Amino acid sequence: MSVHRIIVVRDADGSGREAALRRLAAAAAQRLDTRVAVAFLAGGTPALTDALDAAVAAGASEVILTPLAVPADANLAGWTRRVAAEWGARGPGRPPVAITTSLPRTHGERLVANAMSRPTVAIDASPAALSEPAWSRIPQHRHHVLICRGPRCSARGAARNHRRLLDVLEARGLGDDDVLVTRTGCLYPCNHGPLLIVHPEDQWYGALDEDLVTRIVDEHLIGGATVVDAARERGA
Repeated sequence: MSVHRIIVVRDADGSGREAALRRLAAAAAQRLDTRVAVAFLAGGTPALTDALDAAVAAGASEVILTPLAVPADANLAGWTRRVAAEWGARGPGRPPVAITTSLPRTHGERLVANAMSRPTVAIDASPAALSEPAWSRIPQHRHHVLICRGPRCSARGAARNHRRLLDVLEARGLGDDDVLVTRTGCLYPCNHGPLLIVHPEDQWYGALDEDLVTRIVDEHLIGGATVVDAARERGA
């Protein structure tokens, strides 16, 4: 039996955290003598559904998920269950997916106590770093694109859509002064997801995939015409 384990966290919160989590996964894989990957419910890459697809492609006959949060986060575990269940229902022949129980409360308490007992160093950062003059300038963008990386949209391919958006904009020679891209959390009409919004037109697009993202760049952001078959109306 080929067992693959996946550490599941809520969000990336920066590339430094992604790298640290992957080091943690590598250490766990060595100790457990099995494959261990990292997945993100929102924001980071890979999304949980993409990590599950990768496990299948690597020949997994069973996948075990471990939601990781200190202290234990029932919401994280709940979202992990929902996303995994939806993924499993997408097609026949997928391997069984199980989830580990949360870390006991005492484990989290020991981790925090150990961290607080470590040696200290003086803080020498400059307070001016929070208000550098560069952060006063509003970019001179023609369009502001909001792309949802909430948990439902991420489960439906938002990570790939986000990457395609950035790649196509770069290929077309469009920078922040042309199209300012902002990754968001949940935009709320999740059943229309994955979602993308273009301002100043306030045009909402749903059911995104990578081909549609390319069309939105070419037809709307460059051509100025709404991609009608993907547009979503308010109240609809």
